[in-house]
Amino acid sequence: MQSMGMGGQMQNPGSGMGQMQVNMGMGPYVPPPNAPKMMTAADFVPGKYEGNLKILPNGVVFVSNPQVRQMFGKDIFVDREDVKYFGLLPGDIVRVYVNQPPEGRPQGVNPEIV
Repeated sequence: MQSMGMGGQMQNPGSGMGQMQVNMGMGPYVPPPNAPKMMTAADFVPGKYEGNLKILPNGVVFVSNPQVRQMFGKDIFVDREDVKYFGLLPGDIVRVYVNQPPEGRPQGVNPEIV
């Protein structure tokens, strides 16, 4: 079955033509001037980051921080021994120091309750 595409051209289903975004003739998308900048790993600055402590069933510990997750697509890993030593519990709001992550895996040290 064929359908009428933009500009009056016929399209076949599955031809990929229906997969394109419709721009409606307004030019390329430009975010508004007040839109927040999307952060990437290149924007990372070592320092203290706060977040919610999560302990997975297998004992792996993470601190969930939206900025770090946006930059790396991952939460901050924390050593479970640090969690035991400082007596931290799941759901605690903690602050950890994160240095430049090796291999794009952010790791936090010296957790403290906020």
